[in-house]
Amino acid sequence: MTGNEEFELGLTDTPVPPAPPEDDEVVVKVKGKGAKPAAEPAKPKGKDMVRIMIDEVPGMNNYEVVGVNGKVYQIKRGVPVEVPREVMTTLECCQMTIVEQKKNKYTGESEDVTRHFSAVPWRRV
Repeated sequence: MTGNEEFELGLTDTPVPPAPPEDDEVVVKVKGKGAKPAAEPAKPKGKDMVRIMIDEVPGMNNYEVVGVNGKVYQIKRGVPVEVPREVMTTLECCQMTIVEQKKNKYTGESEDVTRHFSAVPWRRV
């Protein structure tokens, strides 16, 4: 050993290939035998969590699938759950638009009426 190999702290004395850490996982590496950690262990990313509930809708699945930056969350309907704030923001932006043609009662011409509403019925609890 040359003392330059990286070891995962406290788990083994043989080199460990680096793996990408999970969001909630903190990996501290040291160099050489008996070396101290190079820096203080980073605090896990304190995700800002919010409590939401997706309403049950007759005829729909029992869950809603929400994707944020490559992560997919499957949220059961009718059950309060804690999710990262990004999931709530995604639900806020998830809108459905309906355009209807209605006849103007004064001119007799048809005109488009646009309505926007939430595509996923949910609320913060």
